[in-house]
Amino acid sequence: NQDEAMNGYNSYSISKTLMDSRGFFLPSLAHGFGNVDFRSPLYMYLSVPFMWLMGLSETSTRLASLVFNTLLIPIIYIFVHKLINNKVIALISCLFLALNPWHFHYSRIGHEASISPFFYFLLLLLLLKALRDEKYKLHFIFTGIIMGISIYSYQVARVLSPMLFIFLCGVYYKESIKKIKYVIISALIAVTVAFPLIYSSVFSPGDIESRY
Repeated sequence: NQDEAMNGYNSYSISKTLMDSRGFFLPSLAHGFGNVDFRSPLYMYLSVPFMWLMGLSETSTRLASLVFNTLLIPIIYIFVHKLINNKVIALISCLFLALNPWHFHYSRIGHEASISPFFYFLLLLLLLKALRDEKYKLHFIFTGIIMGISIYSYQVARVLSPMLFIFLCGVYYKESIKKIKYVIISALIAVTVAFPLIYSSVFSPGDIESRY
């Protein structure tokens, strides 16, 4: 469809020139069709290695979706097992994911919505480990990086990723208070990583809102 086509061509253009199809250098928003179609850019950038290797094609446009949705399955297993320490339920969770019609459909198309669940659950897993483990400093750093990156994955992630962060910190509020310094550092890292998008939302709010 046209979303896949635009993601693919923008990725191909960046792989060749470091500019998207409109001539913008490494943009913080992906330019789509028309003058008001601005989309989240992460899928576009994640597809660039496949464009280098395979050139522009349906396969190279969709491979990032396949890879990240496949990686989501073990991430779900590790997260559920870490959360409740039950291998059976963790395996059942993976099975439900693999058979989920939404997951089955979007893992096979080159759309930016397909990769956001991977970053949501990776964010939750890293934050869970940071809050519960004794060696937690690096986990907080990686949590901040992943939260910042996830904000580029899809429009709803700009709200959902920070909400997931706040929610899990609230659930483990005792651990969060004990490690409040690193919780704040993690949030600041996320803001730093997402700064180009935040800048666009302040100075070009119409571009950010155009996909809603």
